[in-house]
Amino acid sequence: MRKKIVLTIAVVVVVLSISGLSQFLPSEDNSMETDTVTLDNQINIEKQGDTFNFTFNTVEKETITINELLMEEKPLLIYFFATWCPVCDKDLQNLNTVYSSDIDRVSVLVVGFDPSENIDMIRQYKESKEYSWIFAEYNKEALLHFKVITQSTKIGINTKGNIVFNEGYGVTDNDGWRRMLERLE
Repeated sequence: MRKKIVLTIAVVVVVLSISGLSQFLPSEDNSMETDTVTLDNQINIEKQGDTFNFTFNTVEKETITINELLMEEKPLLIYFFATWCPVCDKDLQNLNTVYSSDIDRVSVLVVGFDPSENIDMIRQYKESKEYSWIFAEYNKEALLHFKVITQSTKIGINTKGNIVFNEGYGVTDNDGWRRMLERLE
């Protein structure tokens, strides 16, 4: 009888946990639903309360915001990663292979997901891989805003400031990256 009660409680806890997390899980098309926010120009951005004005500390010891990157009039790919993540490592290798044809068309911001990784660890990772993108340390505000719950999350923002995709965990092959970058047009 006691085992039956414990089992029933365990099932209830699991069901409640899953239903409470369902708002953060990917939909059937493997992307996460997001609100669309339009940023027309710097004046409107300021009037809207700087929706994307998170300040990122880069490995070059500079600060940058999403708004500043969008002012370059190029779409933006934001990738949340951890230096210890094998999926992230493979993802970034694949992106690097594809990115050479989009280097003048798309900006890339790679942001630390793990709060225990400091800026020096991220800089060493970037330098060891010889990536040209902007790398920045963990930013809790951005993770919360975009509802990022795992590393290797990919956020695409077009030149108008619309979130085009918010893709969760998993390795993206070269064709997948090409399709994602095309969606930013």
